[in-house]
This record gives sequence, structure tokens and C-alpha cells, in this order.
Amino acid sequence: MQRFDASSLAFFLMGAWTGILLFHVFVVVPIASQTLTRDSLGKFALNVQDRFHIWGMVLCTLSTVLFLISQEFAAFTLSLVVLVSLLIAEILRRRIRRLLLLIKDKPQNPQLKRRLFDLYRLVAYTTYTQGVAGLGVAIIGLLRL
Repeated sequence: MQRFDASSLAFFLMGAWTGILLFHVFVVVPIASQTLTRDSLGKFALNVQDRFHIWGMVLCTLSTVLFLISQEFAAFTLSLVVLVSLLIAEILRRRIRRLLLLIKDKPQNPQLKRRLFDLYRLVAYTTYTQGVAGLGVAIIGLLRL
């Protein structure tokens, strides 16, 4: 009988988050973009992201701690990259929410719209970073088999 250790649980948790992330990016976002109006899409995205990031932070925090405990340092480093990217994305999302309120007051301000575009782009970069680092953890896990 195989022993279940902390690193196995850590790989599972990070794999779960990476799977959720990839499903969100490749399935949920494209379908929502095609079926919802622009206003509905914004509200949907903000509401989904609240729950989405909470799950991500829980799964990534647990996996990062478990990787450290089990001395899986390469996986720990990549898991930490995912966790930090999630935290950065959360900070950016809060800035986006504040900026959206400003844009409601001044809808014609091109500087505010440009700043919003830049923030969304940075959130996308954090998402890509999470995906690549999460896949790196998966590869390390596969190499351990």
C-alpha cells in the first residue's frame, strides 16, 4: 500500500487549482464573452472572480505550505509564484473596481479607460504566470512518478 504524504496532497491541490484556472480561461471566459452583453459580462466577471480567487488562494496557500514541509523546493518555488501572482491579481482587481466607479462618473475620460485597459492586461499576465507555473508543478509531479 502506498503511503499518502504531504507532497502528494500538495501536488493534488496545485493540480486542482491549475485545472480550475485553465477551465476558466479556456471555457468559461470565451463562452461568457460570446453570450453576455458588455455590462453583464463585467458584473459576471467581478462576481466570479471573487469566489475564484478565494479558492485559488486557499488551494495555493495549502499547497505552498505542504511543498515546504515536504521539502519539494522546486515545486515550492513554482507554487509560491502562483500564490504571489494570485495576490497581485487580487490587488489589481481591487484597483479595477475603484477605477470602474471613477469611469461611471467620467465615462468620456480617455486616461481612465487607458488605465483600465492596462490593469486588465496586468491581470491577464498574472493569470498566464499562474498557468505556466502551475503546469511546471504538474511536470515536476509527473517526473516524480
